[in-house]
Amino acid sequence: MKNYNSDLKKAIENSSVDWNEFKGSKIFVTGATGMIGRTVVDMLYMAGEMYGIKIIIYILVRDLEKASKLYAEKNICGNSENVSMTKDAKSAISITLIKGDVCQKQKYPTTDYIIHAAGYGDPKAFVKNPIGVIRANLEGTMNMLEYAKENNSRILFVSTGEVYGYTGKKEAFVEEEVGRLDFNKMRSCYPESKRAAENVCVCYSEQYNVDVVRCRPCHTYGQTMTERDSRVAAQFIRNAVNGEDIVMKSAGNQKRSMCYVVDTANAIITILQKGEKAKVYNIGNHTSEISIKQIAELLTKEAGTKLVMEYPEEEEKKGYSVSEYQILSDKKLVTLGWRPLTKVEDGLKKVVEDLKNKGDI
Repeated sequence: MKNYNSDLKKAIENSSVDWNEFKGSKIFVTGATGMIGRTVVDMLYMAGEMYGIKIIIYILVRDLEKASKLYAEKNICGNSENVSMTKDAKSAISITLIKGDVCQKQKYPTTDYIIHAAGYGDPKAFVKNPIGVIRANLEGTMNMLEYAKENNSRILFVSTGEVYGYTGKKEAFVEEEVGRLDFNKMRSCYPESKRAAENVCVCYSEQYNVDVVRCRPCHTYGQTMTERDSRVAAQFIRNAVNGEDIVMKSAGNQKRSMCYVVDTANAIITILQKGEKAKVYNIGNHTSEISIKQIAELLTKEAGTKLVMEYPEEEEKKGYSVSEYQILSDKKLVTLGWRPLTKVEDGLKKVVEDLKNKGDI
């Protein structure tokens, strides 16, 4: 993916991250077959190769075969069941796949950093498997915090901008704000369990002195989105790649912070290295505040297709966010030296171009 790889390189070169600080580090990543986690691993791997920094990355996966295919071009040194082939060990950086599930307790290698990005961010899961969503966010996060406590590791928890709920205001949310969530609705399984998981992080920091930091990505899009991703931007991008009309199932007035996945990965690594213990940082993009309808219009223009209105099915509506306004302030993140490099209109074009050339998504 030409644009993706070029943007990774550009982000690494322009990042405020001191890549040499990771020299000799062991980094454990969950959720690395998902859109954000995969890009984080790609960025760490590329930085290691570019600067000759020895980093060992451990990736926790439920499906070894799937992960092996995703990381086939990288230096996979092995995994817990010896499924992957050992490649040229001369590379400064290596990836080890470990079969497991965040909801299950097991023994992991000693590591310096943990990036906990696993979880169900797919709206379909909110209505089809809400208990699985809650378990991943609560049990999974507690297991990773225990792992960090035992190994004296710094851990970054990837939360979500949805924790703000509904505030009724039309200004960017800052980290200290709290909105309203309706816990009587099944769809709240995701933001409510993320909220609770954030509080667990704070409690582990206070009670056990665990070095934990949190981040709240908002709406992320990119080339590494998964085939099952049912979020609106992912659906629209698939339509554009396949030359299909884009179907709108609402007026599309909801306004969102959209962040290109490479910028999000850069933010996560920046927070991992520079974020203040026990604090939380939004990941938005102040240059890319846009409505859902405008996203659809940009993509139909890019694909040369039409915008079609259609009523959603009842089950689909259950997965919809009730918040009309999800704009996150990135001012706190910017103080760490992070800068977004890609505006949404440019990012969407890059994603469509890469996925078209890839042949499928």
